[in-house]
Amino acid sequence: MLTLTANRLDVRKATEALLHVVASVPDMYRALKVMYLADKLHLGAYGRLIYGEDYYAMSWGPVPSTGYDILKAQRPRGASPQVEWARSQFVAGGGHARRPARVPDLDYLSESDLRCLDEAISTYGGLTFNQLKELTHDEAYNTVCPTGSCPPRSSTQMPLETIATALPNAQQLLLHLRDG
Repeated sequence: MLTLTANRLDVRKATEALLHVVASVPDMYRALKVMYLADKLHLGAYGRLIYGEDYYAMSWGPVPSTGYDILKAQRPRGASPQVEWARSQFVAGGGHARRPARVPDLDYLSESDLRCLDEAISTYGGLTFNQLKELTHDEAYNTVCPTGSCPPRSSTQMPLETIATALPNAQQLLLHLRDG
Protein backbone atom coordinates (compact mmCIF):
# COMPACT_ATOMS: atom_id res chain seq x y z
CA MET A 1 0.00 0.00 0.00
CA LEU A 2 1.31 3.42 -0.98
CA THR A 3 1.69 5.80 1.95
CA LEU A 4 0.77 9.32 1.01
CA THR A 5 2.16 12.27 2.92
CA ALA A 6 1.50 15.97 2.64
CA ASN A 7 5.15 17.09 2.84
CA ARG A 8 4.42 20.29 0.94
CA LEU A 9 4.51 22.74 3.81
CA ASP A 10 4.79 26.35 2.75
CA VAL A 11 5.51 28.11 6.05
CA ARG A 12 4.31 31.47 4.71
CA LYS A 13 0.96 30.08 3.53
CA ALA A 14 0.58 28.06 6.75
CA THR A 15 1.27 31.19 8.79
CA GLU A 16 -1.34 33.20 6.89
CA ALA A 17 -3.90 30.40 7.40
CA LEU A 18 -3.09 30.26 11.12
CA LEU A 19 -3.31 34.06 11.43
CA HIS A 20 -6.76 33.88 9.83
CA VAL A 21 -7.95 31.17 12.23
CA VAL A 22 -6.35 32.65 15.37
CA ALA A 23 -8.07 35.99 14.68
CA SER A 24 -11.38 34.23 15.42
CA VAL A 25 -10.22 31.35 17.64
CA PRO A 26 -7.51 32.73 19.95
CA ASP A 27 -6.94 29.58 22.02
CA MET A 28 -4.02 27.88 20.26
CA TYR A 29 -5.26 24.34 20.92
CA ARG A 30 -8.75 25.09 19.65
CA ALA A 31 -7.27 26.96 16.66
CA LEU A 32 -5.14 23.94 15.69
CA LYS A 33 -8.22 21.70 15.89
CA VAL A 34 -10.22 24.12 13.72
CA MET A 35 -7.30 24.07 11.26
CA TYR A 36 -7.48 20.25 11.13
CA LEU A 37 -11.24 20.37 10.50
CA ALA A 38 -10.75 22.99 7.75
CA ASP A 39 -8.07 20.80 6.17
CA LYS A 40 -10.42 17.80 6.23
CA LEU A 41 -13.16 19.86 4.55
CA HIS A 42 -10.72 21.03 1.91
CA LEU A 43 -9.23 17.60 1.34
CA GLY A 44 -12.68 16.08 0.83
CA ALA A 45 -13.88 18.83 -1.51
CA TYR A 46 -10.71 19.76 -3.42
CA GLY A 47 -8.29 16.85 -3.01
CA ARG A 48 -5.58 18.73 -1.14
CA LEU A 49 -4.82 20.16 2.27
CA ILE A 50 -4.81 23.90 2.90
CA TYR A 51 -2.04 23.69 5.42
CA GLY A 52 0.22 21.39 3.43
CA GLU A 53 1.74 19.56 6.38
CA ASP A 54 1.36 16.08 7.78
CA TYR A 55 -0.71 15.84 10.93
CA TYR A 56 0.40 14.03 14.05
CA ALA A 57 -1.90 12.34 16.52
CA MET A 58 -1.14 13.60 20.00
CA SER A 59 -3.02 12.87 23.21
CA TRP A 60 -5.43 15.77 22.67
CA GLY A 61 -5.95 15.16 18.95
CA PRO A 62 -4.45 15.83 15.51
CA VAL A 63 -1.86 18.61 15.27
CA PRO A 64 0.19 20.01 12.41
CA SER A 65 3.68 19.78 13.90
CA THR A 66 5.06 23.06 12.56
CA GLY A 67 1.82 24.86 13.40
CA TYR A 68 2.20 23.71 16.98
CA ASP A 69 5.83 24.90 17.00
CA ILE A 70 4.72 28.29 15.67
CA LEU A 71 2.03 28.81 18.31
CA LYS A 72 3.49 27.24 21.43
CA ALA A 73 5.03 29.50 24.05
CA GLN A 74 8.32 27.63 24.34
CA ARG A 75 10.75 28.13 21.52
CA PRO A 76 11.16 24.85 19.62
CA ARG A 77 14.67 23.42 19.59
CA GLY A 78 16.41 23.79 16.25
CA ALA A 79 13.63 25.91 14.75
CA SER A 80 14.34 27.07 11.22
CA PRO A 81 14.52 30.79 10.41
CA GLN A 82 11.13 30.38 8.67
CA VAL A 83 9.53 29.01 11.84
CA GLU A 84 11.15 31.76 13.92
CA TRP A 85 9.71 34.34 11.48
CA ALA A 86 6.28 32.68 11.70
CA ARG A 87 6.39 32.69 15.51
CA SER A 88 7.00 36.46 15.41
CA GLN A 89 3.66 36.92 13.62
CA PHE A 90 1.74 35.99 16.79
CA VAL A 91 1.49 37.60 20.21
CA ALA A 92 1.13 35.36 23.25
CA GLY A 93 -1.66 36.21 25.64
CA GLY A 94 -2.50 34.64 28.96
CA GLY A 95 -2.48 30.84 29.07
CA HIS A 96 -2.89 29.38 25.60
CA ALA A 97 -4.24 32.56 24.01
CA ARG A 98 -2.58 33.88 20.86
CA ARG A 99 -3.33 36.98 18.82
CA PRO A 100 -2.24 37.82 15.32
CA ALA A 101 0.51 40.45 15.35
CA ARG A 102 -0.87 41.66 12.03
CA VAL A 103 -3.71 41.10 9.58
CA PRO A 104 -3.22 37.94 7.50
CA ASP A 105 -2.17 38.37 3.88
CA LEU A 106 -5.04 36.52 2.23
CA ASP A 107 -3.30 36.63 -1.17
CA TYR A 108 -1.43 33.50 -0.04
CA LEU A 109 -4.72 31.59 0.31
CA SER A 110 -6.95 30.44 -2.53
CA GLU A 111 -10.70 31.05 -2.65
CA SER A 112 -11.27 27.41 -1.73
CA ASP A 113 -8.79 27.68 1.17
CA LEU A 114 -10.67 30.68 2.56
CA ARG A 115 -14.06 29.07 1.98
CA CYS A 116 -13.09 26.00 4.03
CA LEU A 117 -11.27 28.01 6.70
CA ASP A 118 -14.29 30.28 7.13
CA GLU A 119 -16.69 27.33 7.19
CA ALA A 120 -14.60 25.58 9.85
CA ILE A 121 -14.34 28.79 11.90
CA SER A 122 -18.08 29.47 11.74
CA THR A 123 -19.07 25.83 12.37
CA TYR A 124 -16.48 24.82 14.96
CA GLY A 125 -14.79 27.98 16.24
CA GLY A 126 -17.30 28.54 19.03
CA LEU A 127 -17.05 25.00 20.38
CA THR A 128 -15.32 24.20 23.63
CA PHE A 129 -11.99 22.43 23.72
CA ASN A 130 -13.68 19.20 24.84
CA GLN A 131 -16.25 19.39 22.03
CA LEU A 132 -13.46 19.92 19.50
CA LYS A 133 -11.43 17.10 21.05
CA GLU A 134 -14.37 14.75 20.61
CA LEU A 135 -14.83 15.83 16.97
CA THR A 136 -11.16 15.48 16.09
CA HIS A 137 -10.77 12.11 17.77
CA ASP A 138 -12.31 10.84 14.56
CA GLU A 139 -11.87 7.71 12.46
CA ALA A 140 -8.49 8.88 11.13
CA TYR A 141 -7.21 9.65 14.62
CA ASN A 142 -8.52 6.36 16.00
CA THR A 143 -6.78 4.46 13.19
CA VAL A 144 -3.37 5.57 14.47
CA CYS A 145 -4.39 5.64 18.16
CA PRO A 146 -6.77 2.68 18.43
CA THR A 147 -7.32 3.12 22.17
CA GLY A 148 -8.97 6.49 21.43
CA SER A 149 -6.06 8.49 22.79
CA CYS A 150 -2.36 8.53 22.04
CA PRO A 151 -0.02 8.39 25.04
CA PRO A 152 0.83 11.77 26.59
CA ARG A 153 4.01 13.45 25.30
CA SER A 154 4.12 11.29 22.19
CA SER A 155 2.96 11.71 18.64
CA THR A 156 2.18 9.38 15.78
CA GLN A 157 2.09 10.53 12.17
CA MET A 158 -1.35 10.50 10.58
CA PRO A 159 -0.64 9.78 6.92
CA LEU A 160 -2.71 11.75 4.42
CA GLU A 161 -4.08 8.43 3.23
CA THR A 162 -5.49 7.72 6.71
CA ILE A 163 -7.30 11.05 6.79
CA ALA A 164 -8.58 10.58 3.23
CA THR A 165 -9.83 7.06 3.99
CA ALA A 166 -12.05 8.47 6.74
CA LEU A 167 -13.85 10.86 4.34
CA PRO A 168 -17.12 9.96 2.54
CA ASN A 169 -15.51 10.13 -0.94
CA ALA A 170 -12.50 8.05 0.12
CA GLN A 171 -12.16 5.88 -3.00
CA GLN A 172 -12.23 8.81 -5.44
CA LEU A 173 -9.98 10.86 -3.21
CA LEU A 174 -7.36 8.12 -2.84
CA LEU A 175 -7.27 7.64 -6.62
CA HIS A 176 -6.82 11.39 -7.07
CA LEU A 177 -4.06 11.58 -4.46
CA ARG A 178 -2.18 8.60 -5.89
CA ASP A 179 -2.34 10.02 -9.41
CA GLY A 180 -1.31 13.51 -8.27
